Amino acid sequence: QARRGFALGLKPDLVLDGSGGTYFLHDARKVRVAVFKPADEEPYAVNNPRGYVSQGPASTDDSMSLRRGISPGELCLREVAAFLLDHDGFSSVPLTTLAEARHHAFNTNGSRIKVNEGGAAIGSHCLAPKAVDLSTEKKVGSIQEFVRAEYSMDDLSPSKLDADEVHKIAILDIRILNADRNSANLLCRRNQEDPDKFELVPIDH
Repeated sequence: QARRGFALGLKPDLVLDGSGGTYFLHDARKVRVAVFKPADEEPYAVNNPRGYVSQGPASTDDSMSLRRGISPGELCLREVAAFLLDHDGFSSVPLTTLAEARHHAFNTNGSRIKVNEGGAAIGSHCLAPKAVDLSTEKKVGSIQEFVRAEYSMDDLSPSKLDADEVHKIAILDIRILNADRNSANLLCRRNQEDPDKFELVPIDH
């Protein structure tokens, strides 16, 4: 479905939240169907659109990584691993795999995002006039099924959740060693059998 959207020239939409490049992809009807996270736009990767870019040569320590022990460009692999480890969809991790994509709207050296849209203002990704390579080489990253949800946990009272919903997220995070779970990366989808209750959908692992 996302491939059809690309064929029609539909532009990926940059998600303004977060510390890396995340894009909504659309089908032929312009409906959001997937989320694409290029590896080279992750925090401290070469094409990060938010200014989180290493200012010096590559280091062997963790000073230039978002999470200890995870190098820039590896977060997309964690996204896929979380899905593969979520056997039978126990923790409701959305369908996720690796993919290649090419579009001129993807970020290259901070060139296409204005400062007021979250673009970099300093460092090697600054928006000062300079020669920019506008090539559209393929990018590799994680692609995840778009989940329609009413809220994130930022906007919902825990009283609307069953304990089992909380436990399934805790079990997932223990298994994948995720110490960065927060309310912003928990989507809340209304339970179809009991509209007063909500199901949790974890993203951003």
